[in-house]
Order: sequence, then structure tokens, then C-alpha cells
Amino acid sequence: MKKFIGAVGISIAFFGGGIVFQCLRGTEIDLDGIHWYGPEYGPIVFGIILMFVGLLIAFFSFQSDTVKKEGNRTLGLRIVAFGSWFLALLVINWGLFGIRQFWLKIVPALMASGLITYGSKKFALARRLDAQNADELIAQDSRLPILFLRSFYFDSEYSKKNVPSSFFLSPDYWIDQHGPWSFEELLCKGLERIAPVVALGKPGVELPPLGAARKYVANHQWQSEFSRLAEKCQLVCAVISSSPGILWEIQWSVEKLGPQKILLVFPQPLESGWEEQTWLDFVDKTNNVLQKPLPKKLPKKALAVSFEADWGPRIHTGKPIYKNYRRIVEDLIYHG
Repeated sequence: MKKFIGAVGISIAFFGGGIVFQCLRGTEIDLDGIHWYGPEYGPIVFGIILMFVGLLIAFFSFQSDTVKKEGNRTLGLRIVAFGSWFLALLVINWGLFGIRQFWLKIVPALMASGLITYGSKKFALARRLDAQNADELIAQDSRLPILFLRSFYFDSEYSKKNVPSSFFLSPDYWIDQHGPWSFEELLCKGLERIAPVVALGKPGVELPPLGAARKYVANHQWQSEFSRLAEKCQLVCAVISSSPGILWEIQWSVEKLGPQKILLVFPQPLESGWEEQTWLDFVDKTNNVLQKPLPKKLPKKALAVSFEADWGPRIHTGKPIYKNYRRIVEDLIYHG
């Protein structure tokens, strides 16, 4: 429903922009100056109102993905994002209907791209500032949470990398994603449809990345806090890594939880040589932990590893889109 409302809003705004610039196409520039061929200002005002209302509808559909706290301290950032998208729509319509020379249309296209990117970054920052922490999310949501595990190297490196999960011209890219996603955002988007996603945060980080809701504890408390959270979760989802912390958490999960409560995911996008280095190292270090060894050779487009009741590994493959991760987790939780 949210996608449909957002699509309707963008369509209304685009239609309004078309009205405005079709009315202004009667403008001709020559050596003597600008000549107006009598455009009606009534339709122009009506078109601008449609643009504003349409983008407002789309904006509030985007808001459904955010957490609104009392006082809404990030309202200013959201208004800036909304204004940038509104200007981008004006520029796009100017390029489509206001410029006749095809080769000149690249100028508004570049301007609109910059405005959309700027607005999306401001909107993402507002979501980060306004996000709930893990305790707030668990208290608010009655579903058993999913515990997201990753190395802190993952936080610092993979939060900077975008996953090309949807074609950038598709409505899903802008209506649902608001631009490119990090892998954590993409993964959590699929998982949060099933349960709230929580994680332990890196100590000293003031602004958490988008994705799992964070809980921050001192360095000497992380193992006990992990154990407490894991016992309350319906699933532990770990990004594959050979870091000592991740290996300890996986060993604890294998010893304390059942095989169908553990999911290992491959970080996306995979770096060159990842399979030959990180995966083989991970396989070697978990041979004594898992009751059945992991395969050393991975199929193409590997997404995740789940476990059968007898600890037999099952490799899931596909395109790294959030719907595939949701399908994998639904199959694991609801069908075993």
C-alpha cells in the first residue's frame, strides 16, 4: 500500500509539472528578447499546486519507513529533503517540456540528479537521527526479535558500499529505497517485515547506521549482553566473517540454539577474492564448531547459509534484493 500511495503521489506531481511547462512552452527567446504567447496563469498555478500536493503525498508515504519521536527534532532535515525533491521535479519537467533542443536536456538531467541525491542523503540522515534503539524497539514490538551479528569492520567498510538491488529507473528504487542502500539496510528491510531487527552497537559511535536498531554496552559487557539478547530472539543472523567476536558468537549460538535458529549471510557486494580468502578461512575455523562442515566451493550468487535439523548446510542463492532475504527467513522460521 505504501508503494502504491508513493507512486500515486509522484504521478500527480509529475502531471502537475507537465501542465506548468506545457503552459510555458509558448515562451520564445530570440534576439529581441522573450516573447510570451499568452500562457494562462490559472493552469500554471493549478499545476504547481498539483506538484506540491503530489510530492507531499509521496513524502508522507516515505515517512512510514521512519521512526517519529516526540518533538520530531529532524523535521528540518525532512523539509530540506522534500524541498530538494520538489526542485528536482521542477527541473525534470523543465528539461522534458521546456527545452526543445535534445542535447541541452542533459543540463536539467544532471541538476535533477544532484538534487535528488542531496535530498535522499538529508532524508537518510534524518532517519538515522530519529531511529529507535534496540530496547525501545523490543518494548514497542510484540514479535520476537532477530539478532543481527557482524564484525565492526563490517560497520566501517560495508556501510559505505551501495548494493545495486533495484534498477535506478524503477519506481521501487525511489519510492521504497529512497536511493541506493547499504547491505545492512537491504538485509534488514527484508527481515523487519517478519520481526524487529536488533544488534549490539560499536562503543563510541554516536550516530548508528541505518538498518538494525542498536544497543550500546561497554566492551567488557558485550558477551553477557549478547547472550541475553540471543536467548530472547527467534533467529540469529550473522554476516560471515573470521573475526574472533563473530566466531565466538556463532559458537555460542551453535551450542545454545537449535540449527534452525541460525542464518549466515554473505556480505554484499562481495569483494574480489572474498571466496578464496574469507570464506575458506571461515570454513576452516568453524569445522570444529559445526556438526557438519560447510562446503569449500560456493555456487554463483550465494546469498546465505541455513541449517537443516541435522545441521546439514543449505546454500541459498539469488539476486541480493530484500525480497529474497525475506523469503529465506520466512522459510526458515515458518517452515523449518
